[in-house]
Amino acid sequence: NDLLQAPLVLSPHGSSIRRQVDYLLQKHNVTPNIVIESTNTATITKLATAGLGITFLPDSVHTQPDPERYNILPLPQALMSLNYFIAFPAEHSLNQVEKDLVTILLTQLEADLAQSSTIS
Repeated sequence: NDLLQAPLVLSPHGSSIRRQVDYLLQKHNVTPNIVIESTNTATITKLATAGLGITFLPDSVHTQPDPERYNILPLPQALMSLNYFIAFPAEHSLNQVEKDLVTILLTQLEADLAQSSTIS
């Protein structure tokens, strides 16, 4: 809650990390104090490490620890989550192409989750 109420340096709406941050904001009923948004992850990182605000970065962004200037806190994966769904009319039966699409999405999601659990 404290982190979410601090000044935030974020990626714009629609980015994957921003969807997760928006999920947390909504879940904790927090109105964000967004100081700046940028589409460039390096810019977001530099602005946050310079003290402009707090940001949330994926594991793939490597930030050099500097305990004199800022803190880097890992968040549990269970805290950061998104719900995915595919909606279609109840009277519609999925054709083979649509079933294949669902299979591909689920297979890729499982692979991504397995990879992220080995990285953490």
